[in-house]
Amino acid sequence: MKWWMREQRTVCSMVYQEVDITPIKVPPRSRGKRTRSSTPVQQRLNDRNAVRYLIQLVNANFVEGRSYLLDPTYAPEHEPASLEEADIQLRRYLRRIAYACKRRGLPAPKYIAVTEERQHFHHHIILQCSLSRDEVEALWSTGRGTARRSLGRVNCDRAQPEQGSLAARARYMVKARTARRRWRQSLGLKKPVRKRPVDNKYTQKGIEKAIHGGEAYDPRYWERKYPGWLCSGVEIEYNELERAPYVRLTLWRPRSPYARRQESGRANRKDTGKARCSTPQSAQSAASSPCRGAVQSCREGKGGGDPEGQKRGEAGRQGTPCRKDDP
Repeated sequence: MKWWMREQRTVCSMVYQEVDITPIKVPPRSRGKRTRSSTPVQQRLNDRNAVRYLIQLVNANFVEGRSYLLDPTYAPEHEPASLEEADIQLRRYLRRIAYACKRRGLPAPKYIAVTEERQHFHHHIILQCSLSRDEVEALWSTGRGTARRSLGRVNCDRAQPEQGSLAARARYMVKARTARRRWRQSLGLKKPVRKRPVDNKYTQKGIEKAIHGGEAYDPRYWERKYPGWLCSGVEIEYNELERAPYVRLTLWRPRSPYARRQESGRANRKDTGKARCSTPQSAQSAASSPCRGAVQSCREGKGGGDPEGQKRGEAGRQGTPCRKDDP
């Protein structure tokens, strides 16, 4: 069978993407029906892929814009009795936030939430909404009106991406799987875009040469391969069974090129407006124009000094259309 190295790009946002360079030995085939449970090795691989997908999902939706990092906890008198009850409280809290946004005419919030049980039940949430931090913290409560009571402590911090990514937060959220569902997410989240794979950009010989020479471990080597991007992470693994390397890259850039184009467009329009305002029309130029003078004299019924102008002036007084080609 033919052997080649496939480049698979996963674009999460305009400032973050991941690149996988993997060996492809056989053409892909359709997946068969599941007949037995996953092996421990496969389960670890599934967990690893789930964490990678969560990182990509978070970076695709919460890096740009105003996002919050929340860690709600429970007071002793409101401690849930089971994981299901804690999950119910989490859903109620997210519904209260959505209702507050809808009541004020704000966009619907986006979120990814996890329920964790270590010594006590608590939650980890990444939230993007137009409410203030004080309002978000105040909604972690139960009851209505004067009977409203806080469920416990909740710390709401503003998300601060590092190198265009919230990977550390995403890994922290799923560090311990305590439920069948790894996380809960809102509807309408933007999914990471998997670009069309490229099979002729890299060769196995070229990748192995860069690995043995040490160039593949240098981020600057990959920055030359992807102009305009900065490399923040390089992972290289060698599969003994397939005898081929696996390369995973994390690329980012400080700002989106589209944002730069929009700012440059606004600056150009602003400069153009200033130039127009700084060059007013002069009365002398208007008076010195022969065409404008002829039209003005025609409207006022004055012929000026030439015979043709007098004819046009008389035609204007009589209401006849003023044309230059009239006899």
